[in-house]
Amino acid sequence: MSRPFSLICLAGVSGAGKDTLGQFMAERYDFERVALADPIKAALMGLLQLDPEQLWGERRNKVDARLGRTPRELYQRFGQACVELDPDVWLRPFRLRVDAIRRGGGRVICTDLRTRAEWQAARELGASIWLIERPGAGAPGDLARHATETQLTQQGHDAFDVVLRNDATPQALYDTVSRILTTGGASRG
Repeated sequence: MSRPFSLICLAGVSGAGKDTLGQFMAERYDFERVALADPIKAALMGLLQLDPEQLWGERRNKVDARLGRTPRELYQRFGQACVELDPDVWLRPFRLRVDAIRRGGGRVICTDLRTRAEWQAARELGASIWLIERPGAGAPGDLARHATETQLTQQGHDAFDVVLRNDATPQALYDTVSRILTTGGASRG
């Protein structure tokens, strides 16, 4: 028998709170964090010698002087180029990782659901898909218009099982999520 909420996928624009919430769920509720973009970022770390802070931290929107671009732009462009060659290039490792964790009895929190193809793959895996909305969040400048920032946020709230408004303290968000996880209930707004 599978545990309730064995796979939750978080959607929302950059800075909405997906990674923060994912870390909380990993620490408090024993979810294992999986991100679709981790293989992209790992490849760029090796190929372009980007450091973890540029890929997962505060420097992802700062221009790398060697390359004349922000790390976020680099992984958006690299990821898209790979998808143009093979639409499932990032979905295959995601499915394999999720399946392996769940077969072992674990629960998964995916912190970066961003495209319709990813949404569909998550649904096929039986995921509960949660949208996090945060006023003022989003990638800077032209990066905010990239498909990874817009595709899922253009869908209505009905496309998501839970809609969380992250407009107070992190603790308020954690309390809401704790209620959902312990009661199995949904939240809209």
